Amino acid sequence: MDEMSRTGEPPGDATRGDVIPDAIRESVAELPPSGADDATVFDVLAGQARAAPSGRLWAATAVGTFDAVVLGVAHPGLWWVAAASVCLAAYGGWGLADRALARDGEHEMRGSLRLARGAAAVVGVISAIGTVLGLMGAALGGWIL
Repeated sequence: MDEMSRTGEPPGDATRGDVIPDAIRESVAELPPSGADDATVFDVLAGQARAAPSGRLWAATAVGTFDAVVLGVAHPGLWWVAAASVCLAAYGGWGLADRALARDGEHEMRGSLRLARGAAAVVGVISAIGTVLGLMGAALGGWIL
């Protein structure tokens, strides 16, 4: 039996025009408070990459690279869409390099893996910026680019 049928009034404070169901209100109340310790987008992406199975990271790298090359060759005017695919490939590459670093303790490839991880992060950020600028340019009719 819901609250409406028990009390004859809608859930929430109807006098204020508040119609948020109690279940949603309670789930929002359980969220951690925001503050200076909030995760950045990079923290979230790193956490997602570290939790993803290796197959998903390999697929992201392969599909992102393939799409970027095909779009770049077939439709050079859609470079900004290809840049979004480069973001996907960089995400997968970063995740694979990070996983290899975590798995291999002291390894002669450690420096190379750190370089690969850093390069993937830089390429991902640059391609994300390019994607946003290209999208804005396309949306605004060339106003930006």
